Amino acid sequence: MGSLNIPPWFAVLSSGAGAQLLKLVLYGIANRRLSLRILVTTNGLPSLYAMTFGCLTTLVGLERGHKSPVFVLCFILGGIILHDSIRLRGSMDKGGRASLLVAQQLEGDGGAQWLARLRPFLGDRRHRPLHVLLGLMLGSLSALLWHPALG
Repeated sequence: MGSLNIPPWFAVLSSGAGAQLLKLVLYGIANRRLSLRILVTTNGLPSLYAMTFGCLTTLVGLERGHKSPVFVLCFILGGIILHDSIRLRGSMDKGGRASLLVAQQLEGDGGAQWLARLRPFLGDRRHRPLHVLLGLMLGSLSALLWHPALG
């Protein structure tokens, strides 16, 4: 691929690594402390799913054309994954609220330990539409940086 002869899988992996590093920096600045835990999460700004999907689909579209079956396959399967990750958000909210209500009811009966154990799991583990959109845009831009015709 390109004058550097870089394979497409390397561009996609680099895009994913870039997403995680960007996330580490952004959340480190926002929280005023560095948390390496963010490196193993797929959600957040930018969405790891979206950034790698954007990069892969853009590379395939540039190499094979937007009418090729491979591009259509990448586009449709990636779209399904992103759609499901955003839709899962509502289910997680409902389940989290229900779990919290149960734990709060137990709190009066010595259930404070359950509430303390449950709270860390109720954090924001969702893919937000803005995170997905920015991930798609950054993934597509990173593909353009790797593509030989534009590099």
